[in-house]
Amino acid sequence: MNFFSSLFSKPNVEIILNEIPKRRSVYLRDESRNRIKLPSFYDRENIEGKIILSLNSNSFSHNGIKMQIFGLIENKMDKKNFEFISLSKDICPTSKLINQINTFEYSFNNVEKIYESYRGINLNIKYLIRVIIESKIRSLVWEREFGVVNPVKREALEILNDPIEMSVGIEEWLHLIFYLDRSKYTTKDVITGRILFKKVTLNLKMMALEIIKKENYNNGELSSNKTICRFEIMDGAPVKNEIIPIRFFLSPYELTPTYKNVNNKFSVRYFINLVIYDSKDKRYFKQHEIILYRIPRIV
Repeated sequence: MNFFSSLFSKPNVEIILNEIPKRRSVYLRDESRNRIKLPSFYDRENIEGKIILSLNSNSFSHNGIKMQIFGLIENKMDKKNFEFISLSKDICPTSKLINQINTFEYSFNNVEKIYESYRGINLNIKYLIRVIIESKIRSLVWEREFGVVNPVKREALEILNDPIEMSVGIEEWLHLIFYLDRSKYTTKDVITGRILFKKVTLNLKMMALEIIKKENYNNGELSSNKTICRFEIMDGAPVKNEIIPIRFFLSPYELTPTYKNVNNKFSVRYFINLVIYDSKDKRYFKQHEIILYRIPRIV
């Protein structure tokens, strides 16, 4: 191989992460909605590992190899990224590599990762390890994503976890009480409660519960809603004083914790929506916010 071709010969780089032993992986969706598996880390945990650089020529000259860690908020609507973490470390000075296989270790200690990895309607939170090799021609870049989860102790659910009670009335035709035992839940919890019909003169056909996710970006500059799941709780016409129990399992659905303020940029909130249909398919609804938490899972 002549000098000109070796100059343009791009090496192969593999980024290896030292995963936390026995830690569950994070499962997210890529842009094609395919499920991807990522190693998971908590806030303030070290990010360590090594890169393996393999040559495709007899030698490779470079002007330095650098490792970086980025935390990004991606806005899929305007294609703009906002960096809330940017760390950099040189792992190899300017040199000429002659070994076919070259290994470099890296370590970023006590890395702040206060926001969880997230794939949303129009917004994402990503954490990336990036390798940059400055060559004589251009900068060569490789990336690998890792996941961040920050579970809270179960005791957080016991603070101000009041029941939800909503009165739903449609003029003189319908009056019901919608009651949930709690207002805070884990992402794998069971929502329990009941519905009491106080007055029914409207010909009802069906009733369902929905979980709705609402993203709000930049103080309302961008707002998006998505119905995550739907659970039918009544089929047919109820009568006065009838009680319908509620037992709604959340574990089958891909839910995240509630994010009240991500870097002063956006929030993710969840609402439970009661939907009622009459015999003419007219739709009535009322919703209330619920707070979701992630708690540690047993391995």
